Amino acid sequence: MKYLRNKLLNRLLKTACILLPLLLLAISLPVLAAGVAVEVDAPDEVEVGEDFIASVDIAGVTDLDCAVFRVRFDPDIIDLPTTDDDSDGIYDSITDGEVGGKTVKLLAMVWKESGLIGMTAQVQPALSGATGDGYIVELHFNAVSPGTGDIGLEHTSLSNIEAESITATWTGDSVDIIEAPSPVVGGTVYRTNKLALLAPWIGLRLAGLAIIAGAIIFLRRRGVWS
Repeated sequence: MKYLRNKLLNRLLKTACILLPLLLLAISLPVLAAGVAVEVDAPDEVEVGEDFIASVDIAGVTDLDCAVFRVRFDPDIIDLPTTDDDSDGIYDSITDGEVGGKTVKLLAMVWKESGLIGMTAQVQPALSGATGDGYIVELHFNAVSPGTGDIGLEHTSLSNIEAESITATWTGDSVDIIEAPSPVVGGTVYRTNKLALLAPWIGLRLAGLAIIAGAIIFLRRRGVWS
């Protein structure tokens, strides 16, 4: 009996040694799969002529030091306003980010006709590392014409304070640009009613003709008008 009990115990121990590592691996897989995510966050819908902000968000990063990437957009649908003073790589339409409570400074180069923005982002102070969530940059676009404005990320790279590459998933976004609706008041669309505009003028003409006809009849009865 004692032999059988020891044999059963040994089998249970062997089974536990096999299953325990598998169980630990299964528990750790979701954490490993989550990783660092970088994605564009833009409004779902914007009217032609309106300004809107698209941010490049980041989540789950540790000791971020630098990010280098390009943003591609459709210049026929959306526009990134620039001025002649933007030649130093700092644009009014491109604002600094914030990750884990730390400022992210941007240097950029914009090719408007090609719909391309080259960016280098540096956590401040340098080599201090940013950990957590936030946004790397905010882009201030203007809706130009109806259509779907895609905003993509390419040639992407993240590095930490040890100059090591950070693996991340990069995802773009899109915004639907629509025509502005006709102006309404109280739910009624304004439409020009030509007859309503002419009504006062027609009324005055008819009143004037009635007065003239009355005067002719009166004068005829008096014998003044033959």
